[in-house]
Amino acid sequence: MLARAAKGGFDALAYAGLRAGAPVLKDLLGPSSQLAALGLVTEQPVADAFTRAAAGQPTAQGALHPVVAAEVWLRQHTAARAAWWEEVGGRVAAA
Repeated sequence: MLARAAKGGFDALAYAGLRAGAPVLKDLLGPSSQLAALGLVTEQPVADAFTRAAAGQPTAQGALHPVVAAEVWLRQHTAARAAWWEEVGGRVAAA
């Protein structure tokens, strides 16, 4: 293992995962995409990439992963409860 020159190929697994998750991923990055709403991605090229990947065609998988991760993070960040502060007997308490 230590002498090998490259990592194993995982393309088949990656494409199978993209194929299985394509409907969810297209929905995640479709019209409700927060990244698209902020102008950080354009919906159609992302949808086209997922369509190609789901069909097993060559796709820039290295570009898809960060987009999905950023969208999920942004949605979780937006949905997270914001801290609020209130005055309690002359001191500030966080809740």
